Amino acid sequence: MKALFVSALLALSLGLNALALLGLASPATIAPLVGLIRPGSAPAAAAAPDARPRAGSPAGTSATQASGKWAGLKSDNPATLVANLRAAGFSDSEIRAILANQLSQKVIARRRELMGPPQDLPYWRNASGPTNSVSSNPQAQAELRALSQANAKLIESLLGPNPVNQVSPYERLQFADLPSDKVDQLKLINSDYADLISAVQSGVNGAYFPEDRAKLKLYNEEKDKDIRALLTPEEYDNYQFRTSTTANSMRNNLQVFQPTEDEFRRIFALQYAFDQQYNTAFGGLDLELQRQRSQAQGDLTAQIKALLSPERVADYEKATDSSYRQALALTTRLELPKDAATQLWTLQKDTQQRMTALRTDRNLAPDARNQALAALQQDVVARASGVLGGPRGLEAYKVNGGQWMQNLVPQPAPTGAAGAGGTVIINGGTIRMF
Repeated sequence: MKALFVSALLALSLGLNALALLGLASPATIAPLVGLIRPGSAPAAAAAPDARPRAGSPAGTSATQASGKWAGLKSDNPATLVANLRAAGFSDSEIRAILANQLSQKVIARRRELMGPPQDLPYWRNASGPTNSVSSNPQAQAELRALSQANAKLIESLLGPNPVNQVSPYERLQFADLPSDKVDQLKLINSDYADLISAVQSGVNGAYFPEDRAKLKLYNEEKDKDIRALLTPEEYDNYQFRTSTTANSMRNNLQVFQPTEDEFRRIFALQYAFDQQYNTAFGGLDLELQRQRSQAQGDLTAQIKALLSPERVADYEKATDSSYRQALALTTRLELPKDAATQLWTLQKDTQQRMTALRTDRNLAPDARNQALAALQQDVVARASGVLGGPRGLEAYKVNGGQWMQNLVPQPAPTGAAGAGGTVIINGGTIRMF
């Protein structure tokens, strides 16, 4: 809704500028109004009240004269307004801006009605409820969106399609080369199901019952069916590659890995099927599904690695390791060589293997094991410090990817029956003796 409000103000600004340029209002008249829309614009405009009028406009046009001219042109009927402005010599682009401004006022006024009067609350209280936020009211969202869409269709019916290309980079990423009629239908499908989903989510207050999850799952499935029915199989796949939650998550998680397009598409096929089966977007998972998802994650990782060459498997393991990504961020900030994070990650893996060997060697006495661990600790600290350029970098690394170094501290010799058994628990590279 913020974007809608900003768009309306932009249209108002364009409309006011059109009036000023065509002599229907003087700079002194327009300046205060423009200043309300674009802070900082009014003083410059007001500072030049004696600016020369453009050719063809009467010199010294007053606010009263401008108001009289506008009174003779304005109309509450959009078609009449367009006809009057055309007869007065306005261009289609100027008419479009003025008409959009007039129609947007209805949207703004309706939005104020839906929000109600602002509450005078203390700063430590949160204003909530449908009268204070349109975003929390799905019905209000749908009404305002429908009103804006109706305005856009009305303008197009009177003036034709807007010749100005207003497709944003984000929309180009979403829709690529899809025909405009399919893009319009996709937007309608997305907005319709967004209203349905929002209606459920706004009523649960974060506490989902099974019927809520079932309803959200149904809406998601029906939305997917509608999109599949609209697009060809190739268009559908390309749309999912660009807009799905899976694709967005992969672009973020694989940023360091930098997959090729072929790698991205092949990994996507596996990840998308996994996400659909264990969908956490609609109210979360019950305990049993959470357990199944945790077990299936290992299988998914193995399947992804099977798609890649041995060299790329190593790159994938490194790039998807959170400790490596943290180390990369740190070494980048410290302006260290590009392979510094890789050296630290290799050191971590090598150290964990050596720790496992030491702590699982039943022929090693506790004192000897602790001495070996102490020597390993000194060696690792010295090597890490060398990569990181000294103590400052080392201390920063200990909390930015180097948390594994905390496990290098030798532990007391185990006591009791459990200790004598030499049980080892390995969890995420952390190794402890009990």
